[in-house]
Amino acid sequence: LRDLITRRLAHGIPTRVVAMSTTVATCLSGFASVPFLPWPPLELPLVGILAGSALISGVALFAYIGASRLGEISFLAPIRYLSLPTAGLLGFLIWGDLPDRFALLGTALIVGSGVLIFYREQRLARRR
Repeated sequence: LRDLITRRLAHGIPTRVVAMSTTVATCLSGFASVPFLPWPPLELPLVGILAGSALISGVALFAYIGASRLGEISFLAPIRYLSLPTAGLLGFLIWGDLPDRFALLGTALIVGSGVLIFYREQRLARRR
């Protein structure tokens, strides 16, 4: 949904404004989870990892928003799907965390729907 909205935004809105708005919305939704999830105190090494992650995510978001304004979403979608297994792998390598069955099911649904849409669009394009 965010990608479709981004694509339809006026081109006069700078990419950095769109990226910052997305970042603020993500932060607010994360803070909204505080009453429902346990938050242990952050140790200094973890703060560094989080800061590095935020920097990398910000640069990636800025680039992705710029690409989604110019390119086809169907071409960019595989990049989004690649982030799911990458996040799972990094979560395991850094924290020793394995996704549970609900995370795996959700991932399968997201990737499966994307593959189905891509396949359908390819068939429709061949018919034209």
